[in-house]
Amino acid sequence: MGLVVSGGGSAGGKVLVDVVEGWNGFHNLLSGNAQGQISDGRGEVDTLYGGSATSQFPAGSTGSLLTFDAAAGRVISPWTSAAGISSVTNNNAPGAGQFSIPVHLRFSTAEAIPPALWPRPFRRYRIDFLVRGTVGPGVADCACGIACSDPQGMITGGGITHPFVAWVARGALNAGRWTPRFRLVNAGAITDGTDSGVAFLLAAYTQLSIIYEEGLIPRVRWAINGREVFQIAGDANMPNTNGSPQITKAMGATAGVTACRYAETRFRCEEMG
Repeated sequence: MGLVVSGGGSAGGKVLVDVVEGWNGFHNLLSGNAQGQISDGRGEVDTLYGGSATSQFPAGSTGSLLTFDAAAGRVISPWTSAAGISSVTNNNAPGAGQFSIPVHLRFSTAEAIPPALWPRPFRRYRIDFLVRGTVGPGVADCACGIACSDPQGMITGGGITHPFVAWVARGALNAGRWTPRFRLVNAGAITDGTDSGVAFLLAAYTQLSIIYEEGLIPRVRWAINGREVFQIAGDANMPNTNGSPQITKAMGATAGVTACRYAETRFRCEEMG
């Protein structure tokens, strides 16, 4: 049955950040520029991030403009595959949504900071995507996750070789069902994890979660609708991003063969006790 992951998988400590996109929140701005959406903030950084004039997970022109889905009764971001790969990343540049998940940290190597000297409590980071497939998936991958620099590396044949951890749906992989995917080093091989058993084409939205836990044995967990299906653990199995791993989405090439709808994404960070 797998582990049921609620709030990160185990009892947590102090909540540092809990943020959801503002498409249907206090601000509820439906404009032609998805990157102009204001983020609703929860937790101790409400003033800083809740008052930002940008989205922390921009849909961007590479996907599709926000629109109102009457059947769901909410604003969503539809995305259809185009002739070329399309992608978007949370930008850490000044004035943009500044959220990162530091999967590059090391804890047990000879050069790592000893636990007794660690400058803050260990943290758990969690990103929850809400997505509903509407066409395909064909040869165009639909992917979302955490990537360094360019999310096109999550896509089969994307030509970008940066490390990442992601969820992917691809017609030629596990009959299109959602599957964990990762690359640990630049120019390294892509590895696909355990078949989630959850179809891409469903009437309801699917929650795709990636959870990163710091510690002497760091872990990345993949959960779908709250059920963990795969994990990697230990310093040697963490992506060596050499940068700021960012929240990302990508869609593979070939026009019209894959389409989905994204609802608001949620980002959380808490101390681990």
